[in-house]
Amino acid sequence: MAVSLPSITILLVDDSEIDRAVSRRYLESAEAIDYKIFDCGSGEEALTFCQQTCPDVILLDYLLPDTDGLELMSALKRQLELLPLIILLTGQGDEATAVEAMKSGAKDYFIKGQLTAEKLVKSVANLVTARNLRVQFQRQRQQGELLTRIALSVNRMVELPQILQTAADGARQLLGCDRILIYQFEPDMSGTVVAESVLAEWTAAIGQHLEDNCFQGEQSHQAEKYQQGHTLAISDVESSHLSACHLNLLQRFQVKANLVVPILFAETSMDGSKLWGLLIAHHCQAPHRWSAVEQELLSDLSVQVASAIQHAELIANQQLTLKQQQETRQVLRKAQEQIGQFLQSDLIGILFGNISGKVQETNDEFLRIIGYSRQELEAGTIRWDKITPPELLAKDHAGIAEAQRNGSCTPYEKEYIRKDGSRIPVLVGYVLLGIDRTESIAFVLDITVRKGAEQALQAAKNELEQRVQDRTAELTQANTQLHAEAAERLEREQQLRKTAHQLERSNQALKDFAYVASHDLQEPLRKIQAFGDLLQKKYSSQLDEQGQRFINRMQSAANRMQILIRDLLAYSRLNTKVQPFISVNLNTILTEVLADLETKIEKTAGHVEVSHLPSLEAAPVQMRQLFQNLIGNALKFHRPDIPPRITVSYVEVDQAAEIQIRDNGIGFDLQYLDRIFTPFERLHLQSDYEGTGMGLAICRKIVENHGGELTAVSPDNEGATFVLTLPYTQLNSVALTSP
Repeated sequence: MAVSLPSITILLVDDSEIDRAVSRRYLESAEAIDYKIFDCGSGEEALTFCQQTCPDVILLDYLLPDTDGLELMSALKRQLELLPLIILLTGQGDEATAVEAMKSGAKDYFIKGQLTAEKLVKSVANLVTARNLRVQFQRQRQQGELLTRIALSVNRMVELPQILQTAADGARQLLGCDRILIYQFEPDMSGTVVAESVLAEWTAAIGQHLEDNCFQGEQSHQAEKYQQGHTLAISDVESSHLSACHLNLLQRFQVKANLVVPILFAETSMDGSKLWGLLIAHHCQAPHRWSAVEQELLSDLSVQVASAIQHAELIANQQLTLKQQQETRQVLRKAQEQIGQFLQSDLIGILFGNISGKVQETNDEFLRIIGYSRQELEAGTIRWDKITPPELLAKDHAGIAEAQRNGSCTPYEKEYIRKDGSRIPVLVGYVLLGIDRTESIAFVLDITVRKGAEQALQAAKNELEQRVQDRTAELTQANTQLHAEAAERLEREQQLRKTAHQLERSNQALKDFAYVASHDLQEPLRKIQAFGDLLQKKYSSQLDEQGQRFINRMQSAANRMQILIRDLLAYSRLNTKVQPFISVNLNTILTEVLADLETKIEKTAGHVEVSHLPSLEAAPVQMRQLFQNLIGNALKFHRPDIPPRITVSYVEVDQAAEIQIRDNGIGFDLQYLDRIFTPFERLHLQSDYEGTGMGLAICRKIVENHGGELTAVSPDNEGATFVLTLPYTQLNSVALTSP
């Protein structure tokens, strides 16, 4: 390795001016070396000189007037941390003196009479070169060890700020400079100083966001070179060819010399390396010529910093992804809970399957419709194509074809073969899911009651038509029977009108029920849609294209399900559900209701007084709901600061039980009597009294289903009295059982 010798300071210590002049002439004969030569005539002068300026080389005469060369070398060792290179000169050859001089620290030895210019210049050059090589090697070894320690430290860290600060501190120690900056680029080539290590006397730049237009333009041009791994070394910024605003920016931070090394991420694609930022070194005290070793050290450190940054960002991204996955799972769990609640609904049968006939999951209502158990479902013995009559499979195939085109099918009527071999009429609609639209969610409505009503009406119509025909024929044969036949016909017409009126009431009841069902069914669907919107809004950027498609399909399927449910329930308003009547002890029912309302009664400081009530034929669940709603309303609509007082009494009227529930609450205006029994009608604000407006409508419907009547009165400032009349027996009871 060649080492240049730009300037060498030499001290001539000799009491002979002639000898000093000879030595000076010899040294100055070397043209390639710049010598700075000083001389002293005694040992004391030499010690004084070395206290102020330490020379590179001392040419020392062995015999001085005040000391000898060996004693002076001993004194210099005590005075200086690093002994200069000493060449001992003597007038006479003495091997013992030469050996002693070498032991004391002399690097060479000459006899003055044998000394030539070539020997002296060569000796000085060799000694200085050897010393510089030793110093350079030692410095490089120390710098290499320091670089290794820094690299090991930053690569063990996972927090980006800690990595950057450790790298900045280590780089400043490595180069011995005044400031180290780590600068991170932004897309517009502006950037921010994200880490800094600087001596206290110089202006700090940490956190500075650099947006100067001229600097951005210059950096944008230079960025192409940085992208290729080039460095920028400026020994003196004042004499460089930087733009005025860039120079002002460096001067703002007192920069005299500037060394810039790119921080490049390793190649991850065909686009090559990614320029993350810059590792910058500053000398602020004075200009500084950056050596090749310094540039190489900073470049090596930038590679380690880039690797550590990538590792830290990878860990941070993994942690962020893990957190987002956990949040997504929580959202999906909530959505699944809502879907589970939806599946538990007993208003309509629901099944999950595929277009080939497999049934994967159903709710209890569907199993009730087809008469199978859940154990049989779990055993895989139920297939919708096997429980469909063969002559009706064509309807299913047409519906599937429509759903594959549109995502869902138009609801249609069909039949299922129940486990006991009987057939049950149903209304079916479904939505197809999945990319290939082979998975399905089907909705099945039992229309047995409606079909029965239709058949009864048709039978009555057919019977009437037949009787009309028979009577007409008889009239042509016997006019004497005209009045009798006409009377019979009138009776049949009245019976038909009565049947039609009953059917109309049944249809209206089903419409009201369908309205309630629609309100309850669509609530979980809205929650599913809300969770879908939350996924799209909050986590859209973290999902890949397939995930986006899945969310969109989920939202689309939910919308179609909502439309399908609305259509199915609108159609189901033609249907009603018959519940069996049994003998019910109303005292037992009321006791259970009051137990359920115990907390509410205690909370309002209320009191309920009950007379003995009768037993009658009724649906027990509906009776329980009837009294629950009426007494619950009496407790809810009480006057502020007045505890509710409720009386339940009974009298017999025309083979029926008349039950009165009287309270001392806020009452109501009688002009709104009809409104209070209308679904979703409220006389008060939600903020005053909570509720849906369905309670009294349900009560009236229950009473009417039992062939009774429900009305109410409300005298001024005397609360309200609800009067319900229920027959003791039901003429058209179904499945009567003992209480």
